[in-house]
Amino acid sequence: MSRERTVTVFETLVDGPENGPAGPAGDGTFVVRRRKEADMKVFIVGKTCYGTPATYDSREVSVALARRWGLA
Repeated sequence: MSRERTVTVFETLVDGPENGPAGPAGDGTFVVRRRKEADMKVFIVGKTCYGTPATYDSREVSVALARRWGLA
């Protein structure tokens, strides 16, 4: 049995611009993904999610999914 290869992806949910698009969920938020944790730490500085400081999380995803997101 072969195991599918995975990669680590860091993701955050952030508020979009005040008068910008509604976002995929229609609530003004957007998912942002990065492959490097350092890049995510820089990105979230000053960003908010539902008005509170944005945080991020990591997850293991298949290489195929990472490729779909443009991260592999």
